[in-house]
Amino acid sequence: MLFNQFAVSFQWMNIAGLPTHMAKIILLDPPTGAMLALMDGSVITELRTAAASAIATKHLASKDASILAILGSGVQARSHVTLLRLVRDFKEVQLWLYYRLCSIQQAVCL
Repeated sequence: MLFNQFAVSFQWMNIAGLPTHMAKIILLDPPTGAMLALMDGSVITELRTAAASAIATKHLASKDASILAILGSGVQARSHVTLLRLVRDFKEVQLWLYYRLCSIQQAVCL
């Protein structure tokens, strides 16, 4: 099986109530290149990214680390807090949010 993942981030989409991260995964047949499946990759991308952070935290972070700081508060923040708590017993979780309010027409300012 061959696969390719396409992921994009449109930070201004939250203003319109839409997801800011979108992904698709295409599964291909190696001998022919024929498409076998087209799957939504948003959840897979979210969990894979957080899982990689959790594995790195488990093996690289100080064993006595008790405060988790997350930069941002979107989809990735939620999945990171959930999975990182599986590898560490944090006494405190801090979310740092930088938010620049602008309209969709001004979205290039992000």
